Amino acid sequence: MTMRWSLPLARLVAIGLLAAGAAVVAWSVLPLSWGWSSAVIVSGSMGPRVHRGDVVISSPPAPDWRPAVGQVVTVPDALHPGQTVTHRVVGFDERGRLMTRGDANGSDDSFHTAPEQVRGIARLLVPRVGLATLLMREGSPAMFVAQSAAVLALLALALRLPVVPRRWAGRFKSGALLPT
Repeated sequence: MTMRWSLPLARLVAIGLLAAGAAVVAWSVLPLSWGWSSAVIVSGSMGPRVHRGDVVISSPPAPDWRPAVGQVVTVPDALHPGQTVTHRVVGFDERGRLMTRGDANGSDDSFHTAPEQVRGIARLLVPRVGLATLLMREGSPAMFVAQSAAVLALLALALRLPVVPRRWAGRFKSGALLPT
């Protein structure tokens, strides 16, 4: 009796997990079609609310956008050309440039950013979805491989549906859905 319900229950759980995963991916990717951008957080500077591996989805600033203290923005990283940093606006200097700081940092960033250089305004946080990819980039493929294997196992379980239920097996030839 237990076996009768265990496989369908396992399939149902697999389908639920896959659906949840697909929703998270859609939640992460759909805003990109509106011209928004995504960034995987690579450090703990925005903890405890934002963690390594979280994905921040940002909208481009509108032409009339005025930065406000408390907003989380993505700006060019002056210390690492070609990279960006996602930190909170904590104030403005005498020239009107943004002073930013990671929530977990004890001091402001050493560079200030002109408002027109802001690349994005954080709108959405997708927790942990980029962690496996981040670890893969850092040379630790184990989590990426484990995550990929888990998704493949869930797919295999979810898609392993019987062609014909057993109680109908005698009514059809070779398991096909054709009457005998």
